[in-house]
Amino acid sequence: MTTINLFDNTSNDGNPFGPHSWYTLKQIYELLDDFPKQNPPSTGNLFYFKCQWHSCAYQCYTENEILHHVEEHCKAIENHISSLSLIVCQIYGCRVQLKSVYEFKLHISYHLYLLKLQYVGYKYLSEKVKWDFFDECGFIKQPSEVSDECPLICRWRGCKETFYSVIEFYTHVDKHINSYPRKRKNNNITYQCQWNDCIEVYDEKFNFGKHVNTHTLSKKCACPYCGERFLESTRLRDHMNRKVKNENDAKYTCDYCCKKFKDKQILESHSKRHYKDYECLICHAKMSCPSTLARHVSNVHGDGEEYKCRRCNKKYYTKTSLKGHEELCLSGEKEIKCPECPAKFEYLPSLKRHFTSAHQKPFTTDLYMCHICEVEKDTKNIDTSSKDVKKNKNGVFLFSNALSTHLKDVHKLNVPKGFVRFNYRKCPDTFFRLELTPHCRGNN
Repeated sequence: MTTINLFDNTSNDGNPFGPHSWYTLKQIYELLDDFPKQNPPSTGNLFYFKCQWHSCAYQCYTENEILHHVEEHCKAIENHISSLSLIVCQIYGCRVQLKSVYEFKLHISYHLYLLKLQYVGYKYLSEKVKWDFFDECGFIKQPSEVSDECPLICRWRGCKETFYSVIEFYTHVDKHINSYPRKRKNNNITYQCQWNDCIEVYDEKFNFGKHVNTHTLSKKCACPYCGERFLESTRLRDHMNRKVKNENDAKYTCDYCCKKFKDKQILESHSKRHYKDYECLICHAKMSCPSTLARHVSNVHGDGEEYKCRRCNKKYYTKTSLKGHEELCLSGEKEIKCPECPAKFEYLPSLKRHFTSAHQKPFTTDLYMCHICEVEKDTKNIDTSSKDVKKNKNGVFLFSNALSTHLKDVHKLNVPKGFVRFNYRKCPDTFFRLELTPHCRGNN
């Protein structure tokens, strides 16, 4: 079977959004002689689009222009496709393999949908928030969307229309939502969801529309830097404030895990996740919210749906977990780079092991302490740069799974009641230690 793959766009122009983003800022391209200067935007918009299709250097001013341009790329590649061909996505950094032109079209539409969401996110941040264009969010780039359904089917009762573009699919579903009249005073209209097997009813059209989005997985905006998608623009604002890159910017610290935050509201939201107030009646494991508990019961004790990797058949309980795995598995690329040498790795633990053995020092200060060995031995003055750490002496470990194995094999310890696995909490002295009891509101 042949695989159709062209070459990547590897130019680097100093774009603050990343060298292979679909867009950049005005001041970047004003310096380029070949940038189209005819009919410049009258609104003074700083945003310009640039094509990320292998070696294409096309640049334009509007969203519609870039969408139409990429559609032309899709039409051109159809001439190279045979029934025995695998198609590799030509968008830089993706390289997902598709089996048919229909899967290819649908996959490309997810790239373009993300482009639209990031543009909305850019406009929100530039207009509503005091925001430095060159201050990245600090999170890693999100994986490309891979649909497990082709074509997309509208499951509105009595519809069943099919689509090979996620943008057209969401536009179509919006028409179903907008076919309902708005509620007026003294009007007893209710809004009942017409999605297959759903009987939810809402009093307000706004809440009804948000509910339908849970069926289609549509979003409102995305981070211009990493591509994280959000249902609400305020979540994007919190996302930009969540990562602390400079310790001096952190005004707030979580009392439970010592994590630092710039924003008090984000700290409060974070702190709620530590509380395990919802108990499984079967195994007595405790969860942070009802939805997590329901997912636990379904996946662990019931016949919850499993999601299998299309390449290696590894199973996951959630689509999100599978998506992160398939981003690397389907492309075959190793994305995590060693900061001190050219080596690349698929998983962070592999990088940590390489860093420890090849460069003779711990990769991070995230060290795991055995609480039993700590009592038995004097471990208060441990040199964390010592080779003893590498050899797991004094009850100190580089990896959580190594400490878990140690607790089971050496100390014959079982998972504490209220947990489904060994959980570790970061303490003020920067060591991670085993959580012995769930953090509930009644015992803090």
